[in-house]
Amino acid sequence: MVKSVNRMRVITKISVSEQKTVIAKEIIGANTEGIEPKIIYTNREIDARKNVLQNAEKIILYALILLLGIHLVRQDALEAFTGVSASAYSFIDGMQTVLLIICSGISLRYTLSKRVYSYQSIFNILFGFSAYLLLLEQGIFFYDSSDYILCLFIGITILCFTGLQGYKYRHSLWSDFKVYYKTKSYAFASFTLFLVLLLPAMFNDEVFMQVQVNDVCISLSEKITLYLQLFGNIFLLIAIGEFALKVRQQNKIEAIFE
Repeated sequence: MVKSVNRMRVITKISVSEQKTVIAKEIIGANTEGIEPKIIYTNREIDARKNVLQNAEKIILYALILLLGIHLVRQDALEAFTGVSASAYSFIDGMQTVLLIICSGISLRYTLSKRVYSYQSIFNILFGFSAYLLLLEQGIFFYDSSDYILCLFIGITILCFTGLQGYKYRHSLWSDFKVYYKTKSYAFASFTLFLVLLLPAMFNDEVFMQVQVNDVCISLSEKITLYLQLFGNIFLLIAIGEFALKVRQQNKIEAIFE
């Protein structure tokens, strides 16, 4: 079945096998400005049991990561408010580093993918954001001027890499984004921006700088920022993971109809 919509072709394809039935819509964009027609697959596998199991596995994994984050936040808050040396603080920093390394690795892998229609432009943005947060997270290890020079060099390298990749995939950025903003990943990524960049700014008032709790003077602003960043990084991992799974599934669908 072929129909024309705003100079685009939409072809519905059906693949039937003993294991599963796959219905895919192949959306072929118009060839404009010298850009090759873009093929976008949206698919639906008629295998309810498999889909339920996959969704259940993701929910369990996400819940375990969130519960670990909640446990670390609770433990750190108890130690801070009672004046005990904060051992959970280092675990939170370590967890954030691990989360951001995974985020950067996944997004970089898809940014450098040679396969067409793998949304390299979107993954490039996600990589730049993840790598930037990872660099900021390591700021506690920069003590002298040579360390800051190294930090500046790494930052410029990240900026140059994402800039060059962005220029390389500039023609596909808008069409990729029109697909991306309809995904669950976009919602999670937007929530990450809110948690990491916007919400902490609301607690930078002097009132939150030094607060006395149980005869212990702590920086409530610093604690809130730390906790928000932790959960922001968790949702960033979920966002990148969701989109990577979507692209991987699309690649499998493409392979079926090749």
